[in-house]
Amino acid sequence: MKMNLKHLFFTTLLLGQFCFAFGQVAQIPFVKYANTNIILQLTINNKADSVLFYFDSGATATLLDSAMAVKLGVNPDSEDEKVGAGGSKKYRIASNQFIHLNNNTILDSTPCVILDLTTLRNKLGINFYGLIGYSILSKYITKIDYDSNKMSLFNFNTPLDTQGYTQIDFDDKIGVPEFTVTMELENGQRLTGKVLFDCGFSGSVMVNTPYKIKTRLKTRIGKTISQEMEGMTGKSNAEIAVIKSIRLGGYEFGEMPILLSSAKEGVNAFDNYLGLVGNEIISRFNFILDYSTNKLFLKPNNSYHRKTDFPVSGLALESKNGGILISGVVSTSSAYQKGLRIGQRILAINNIENGSLEKYRQLLNSSEGTMIDIRYLTKAGVKMQTKIKLKRLI
Repeated sequence: MKMNLKHLFFTTLLLGQFCFAFGQVAQIPFVKYANTNIILQLTINNKADSVLFYFDSGATATLLDSAMAVKLGVNPDSEDEKVGAGGSKKYRIASNQFIHLNNNTILDSTPCVILDLTTLRNKLGINFYGLIGYSILSKYITKIDYDSNKMSLFNFNTPLDTQGYTQIDFDDKIGVPEFTVTMELENGQRLTGKVLFDCGFSGSVMVNTPYKIKTRLKTRIGKTISQEMEGMTGKSNAEIAVIKSIRLGGYEFGEMPILLSSAKEGVNAFDNYLGLVGNEIISRFNFILDYSTNKLFLKPNNSYHRKTDFPVSGLALESKNGGILISGVVSTSSAYQKGLRIGQRILAINNIENGSLEKYRQLLNSSEGTMIDIRYLTKAGVKMQTKIKLKRLI
């Protein structure tokens, strides 16, 4: 029987569309916090209550907040040791949990680490009750589109349209994509090393302690200022420094602040790594992660050219006990000179009372030279008011 070429072409086109639809298993909308962090609304064990999960490509384990676990009746049945930014600890594990990505897509037999996420929530200022990453990435090709706020999941071996994307081959020795980047210091010196692709880290780059020591980076990078970090396994200290540029996968970004870790254990103490590349860079791309072929695809999105922020206020804030508290002050800043200290409660910034952590952080990150009015409560309970001038600190 002779088939019309026009009909053959149309049939082939339909077949291709059917195969593409068949390969895609889910499309999940997400909410962006601070224009970078991805929050997914998922359910566990088919419970009516949904759970907000922070999507983290650096999370090799799935975490569930301990209070949420009690609410959902998720009971731990074993213990295991996990490694995070602050070190390694033993954790309670609830085995064989069913995480519903949508009505039709379920991650079955998923172990969940049960952990109190309150401190991490307070530091990040994000309302989430779980972390998830590898449990999704190890099962599906994962496409993140920051422009449309959608995560698309495909069966492995599904052919995807990667036109306009740049391909980076990666290793996954510890369950997190790793590849090589090159940093240029302000003095023109260049440093190269492997980084972990970690969208759970909100900064640009975190340099691991061993790499910092081996390269004598502190003596070469110039001025630094201190900052305390909060991770899955607790607190660790870091210093903020500035690099002239960083290059990854054919893309280059100019001057930006980075962090130098001082951790003695955990991910930031791993040898043979430069460190982490985080969301300040990652969120400028739509990306595709394919663990079956160890390929990462990057495509600049609408945020690619956004302004890089430098520390200008010297203040770090956290949400705690129903209010906004100062969690860090740079000793060389105007804020410190005006009497602002760790533990004081913010009452208003620029006459905005009861503002969100995100809003207050935006105000404190305004343009250099801006005057900021701050009303606060001292630890002794005394109401105070002062003004600080924003100035680049590094």
